[in-house]
Amino acid sequence: MQAKLLSFTPQIKDNVHEQYTTANGTFYRFNVTFSDGTNGTASSKSTTPSWVIGIEYTFEATTNNYGTNIRAMKKVEAPGGGGGYAPHPYDTEESKNIAYQVAMECTIQYMTFKIIPAPESDFCKVVHWLYEMLLPYTGERRTSIMSCSALKKTILIAQSEIVWQGLPKGKIEKLDHIKPIFDKIYQMILSNGSNLG
Repeated sequence: MQAKLLSFTPQIKDNVHEQYTTANGTFYRFNVTFSDGTNGTASSKSTTPSWVIGIEYTFEATTNNYGTNIRAMKKVEAPGGGGGYAPHPYDTEESKNIAYQVAMECTIQYMTFKIIPAPESDFCKVVHWLYEMLLPYTGERRTSIMSCSALKKTILIAQSEIVWQGLPKGKIEKLDHIKPIFDKIYQMILSNGSNLG
């Protein structure tokens, strides 16, 4: 099977990330959803898999009485050009550092407009919340760039809502209204971002 990865989230039970151990090590369970409608459980040895939202994957899906198991997820590589030059290696850790910096910048912007009242502000919590939003996109250069761009545009939209619509100032726990805006902008950029290499 082949489809675009739309989302992946940890399977949490009793506030603990579900896991199991085999002879090959410890694996963590995730709920995954693909663009062809397939959704089920995939496993990774990492609590932060290198899967990238918005990218095509090949995978195997088997269904039993307990649900659908997703196995053998492999990224579909874009057709390469010739030229004899090896591509510059992509540095995932550098991408994560950039995502963290963008999260910090956006937090400063967000809090400057006093969307979060001063007595309740917690800079580190907001940075972490925005950074966690960007993390699933850092596995590939193209999606990392687009997600950072989408977050910056999302914050601008949030600011304009405060200025023009006089929306109530929210608490840190109520930042969830940002995620749907971010998702929509990211999908718009993704559908028009073929020029990003």
